Order: sequence, then structure tokens, then C-alpha cells
Amino acid sequence: MKLHNIKPAIKKAIAPTIVATLIFFMTYYFFGTENTMIGPFATLSFLRFRTMRNHYECMIKNFGIYFAMAFLSFFAVMNLPLCIIVNALALFWIADILIDEYNPTNYFPAGMALIFFQIAPVSTPAALLNRLEALLATFVLVLLFVFILSKIGDKKTRSRTI
Repeated sequence: MKLHNIKPAIKKAIAPTIVATLIFFMTYYFFGTENTMIGPFATLSFLRFRTMRNHYECMIKNFGIYFAMAFLSFFAVMNLPLCIIVNALALFWIADILIDEYNPTNYFPAGMALIFFQIAPVSTPAALLNRLEALLATFVLVLLFVFILSKIGDKKTRSRTI
């Protein structure tokens, strides 16, 4: 790879790296280690949102889906029959809402959220509230970075729509 090709790649990688790092440290220090897994799917969402023109509606929709995944995973880890039923319903719901002919891989971050929330389960309503607060703080951070990048970015990088 030539040097002039590396510079644009580095410029494109700086913002996601900063976002992922800030999300990790924010969730680790303020919301605990069980919520640090929010970083990967929130960063994937940021990568998708940063190139969209009408990203605020999509961000709110995805935040609602992640919120629902946190609730559903709270119930899914209670017992095995509930786990099977909730996971099946959640995955079909994600597929129904997010997959279309233009973006067949839209379900990846929401599916990751469902799986990650069950890998590090919360067992009390107070811990669930802490997870929801971590999600809210994470998406405020993502929204802030998307807003800043949309204001300073050039027009050609924001040509995709939802």
C-alpha cells in the first residue's frame, strides 16, 4: 500500500477508534464491567450512522431496539424455556424490523446486543436500570460524534440515506 493511500484510511479510522475507546472507558468506569460489551455494537452503529444523511431517525429506532434487547435478555436468562422462547421471538422480530433488500446485514448489531447482553447477564431490576442508563449514555456519545462529524465532514461522505 502506498503512503498516499494510507492517509485517507487513517483519517477514516480515527473517529471510530476514539468513539470505541470513549465508550469502553465510560461504560467501564461509570456503569461497571458487565456493561462494557455495549461498545462493539454501539461502534458498529456509529460506523453505519456517520455516513447517513437522515441518521437521527435511524439512531432513535436502533436505540429502541437495543433497549428492547436489554429487556428481553433480562428475561431470557431466567430459565431455559423462557430463554428458548424469548431468543426465538427476539431474533425473528429483529429480522422482520431491520432486514430489507437494500441492507440485508442490518441485523448484526442488534443480534450482537441480544447475545452480548445474555453473555453478561444482569439479575436484578437495579442492574437492568444500570444497563439501560449505560445504553443511553453510549448513544448520547454516538449522537454527539455523529452530529460533530456531520457538521465538519464534507458533503460527499454523507451521501447515503436510510
